[in-house]
Amino acid sequence: ASPGAPGAGAGGTASGADGGGADSSHRTTEETLRNLVGLVVAGNFYQLSGLNNRVLRIIFDAVRRWKPLACVVYDEAVRAGEPAREVGEIALAVVRRMPEFVLLNTDGGGGSAALGPEAMGTIVEDGGLQCSEVAVFRALQRWVDVSGSGGVNNAAIAGRKRRRDGEVAMDALTPSGSSGSTNSCLSMAKDQVNRLDLAKIAPRVLSDVVSPSGLVSSEGLLEAYRSQALQAAAGADISTQFTQFRNRRTKMVIMLGAGSSEVNGVYLQDSPTRFSRKGPWRDDDDATYLLSKVGAKWYVWIPGHSVCFYRCLNGDERWDGRNSPAWKTT
Repeated sequence: ASPGAPGAGAGGTASGADGGGADSSHRTTEETLRNLVGLVVAGNFYQLSGLNNRVLRIIFDAVRRWKPLACVVYDEAVRAGEPAREVGEIALAVVRRMPEFVLLNTDGGGGSAALGPEAMGTIVEDGGLQCSEVAVFRALQRWVDVSGSGGVNNAAIAGRKRRRDGEVAMDALTPSGSSGSTNSCLSMAKDQVNRLDLAKIAPRVLSDVVSPSGLVSSEGLLEAYRSQALQAAAGADISTQFTQFRNRRTKMVIMLGAGSSEVNGVYLQDSPTRFSRKGPWRDDDDATYLLSKVGAKWYVWIPGHSVCFYRCLNGDERWDGRNSPAWKTT
């Protein structure tokens, strides 16, 4: 297959591909990232697209190196509201792909320790998380634990009202604080745990981990055991639902600064020569965007609509997603 008709857009950068982001050295500090999200908000308010493209590149280069920092970016984007919507959506896409790694790694910066209740609640309720029920429970449990030691963003805990766009742009340059409200977090965590399907958690984990946590009532535990017993009595093999899903360390490329904003986002590797993502395109709400090698060159395109946006100029056949190539509008 080959790309079809030219599409709109100019510019665009791809911020490198890697797996889990296990390298936690030389990380950008959380305070710096929050300031950078504030710059994005200010750039949107004053329509400084050139500034925004450069700042977004810095933000997601940091996230690429250490994925748990996506929580810092997402929390600050949630606090800022609509002016930071795009940066928040990209950060959430990173969390969705590897929630266990991103949320449970709290010691090296970011992770659930960086989230306030609003951001944490949105993540837990998100239908795109690729993990099991027990993984979501452990993330909430870890979040409550770190809140007790003052690790949760207090701006979100305080429920700070969003300001009008202009005021947000000026205020967002000041980073959020980091002192916790344990009671607020505990209350929200209990509410979220009650929405989980606890019957999908193995009985031993329910008794050894879930029950001692204090996040689930005895009635909730009994209902989970009852559901499991009824399924077993009916002859169902319930052991398969207890398998703990482990996120594949899939390589990803974050596309930023495209002239057609629909192109921006997280592309996940399907094969050595192809990255893809789902997104809207005109009347199609579920179009497949490809960053793929066609012949000897790399393109960004939508095969189902015969639309080609960009062609890679740097490296072409040698590009492996680890550098940031230049792109030409096709």
